[in-house]
Amino acid sequence: MPGPLKNPRHEKFVQLFARGKLRGLSQADIYRLAGFHCPNDHSASTLAARLMQRPDIKARLAEVSQYAIRKSELSVDDLLSKTERVYCEATDAKEYGSANVALTLQSKLSGHLVEQVKIDVAFPQLNTVGDVLDAFVADADIGQGDPGKAAAYLRDLADQIEARAASRAKVINGAAAVNGADTLLTQLDEAEKAE
Repeated sequence: MPGPLKNPRHEKFVQLFARGKLRGLSQADIYRLAGFHCPNDHSASTLAARLMQRPDIKARLAEVSQYAIRKSELSVDDLLSKTERVYCEATDAKEYGSANVALTLQSKLSGHLVEQVKIDVAFPQLNTVGDVLDAFVADADIGQGDPGKAAAYLRDLADQIEARAASRAKVINGAAAVNGADTLLTQLDEAEKAE
């Protein structure tokens, strides 16, 4: 596998392209979000198309897309069976904290446990979700009036949250105690490959 591209903007372009096209972003939007500067949409679109013709970009996009396809093929039943394995191993090892994490994840995956978040802050001028989204897009530091930038900011924030959860993961006697389902699955996949 080729692995990440040496040019960080090229790598970011590929990563954003793989995710951004699913979210309706144009090639010009993705090109700009990757850190390239262009005076107008036509120039950005033309340069993005030119970048897409490079063999290294094509190869990396194929690699990233293949990973995304494999990841999307994972069903809820697959996830439930993997967490069941973690639960059983943790219980056998009397690691009840890890067993509880697996059980909680199983409950969430099967729809029996739904997390609720209460934000206890008043926004007098923001009465609807639409008002909040409009304010987020318009914010000078986040969206700068561009929905694509606001969306990219949210995706980066989600990546940071996942990375933080992954950094807090622990493996105890083969059972994973984590704060995120993706981290748990990654650890399970690595354990299966080692077997």
